[in-house]
Amino acid sequence: MLAMQLKLICAARGVFLLVGADPALAEDIGADGVHFPSWYEGARNIPHGKLKTASCHTAADLSGANAAGVDAVLLSPAFPTASHPGATSLGADRFRKLAAISPKPVLALGGVNENNAEQLGGANVAGLAAIGAFLT
Repeated sequence: MLAMQLKLICAARGVFLLVGADPALAEDIGADGVHFPSWYEGARNIPHGKLKTASCHTAADLSGANAAGVDAVLLSPAFPTASHPGATSLGADRFRKLAAISPKPVLALGGVNENNAEQLGGANVAGLAAIGAFLT
């Protein structure tokens, strides 16, 4: 099973593995937690001790993620991104404003790279997440 292979690789490297929106799979393979899309409200049902994160794009999403009991949020897209062409990005100013009102720690996602990451620091910003930046 691919998920179990990923869990073994992550464990060997000391890296957390979060499964996307599938709490049962996360439990089956002993994943470190679950990542939820902004519309998912099942985070309350994840066993204690498992990391819970959620995608957020608006202030309402941040509020909903907090109510669902997540531990942290990925706020996106911070900048234009190839993985979601045409999606409206937040931009650095809007990202920082939303992060500042978040009741949970925020990770920046979406178009984050070595040229713009420093623009995203501020209140409640706990880190950066990326896809493309790690592929080049």
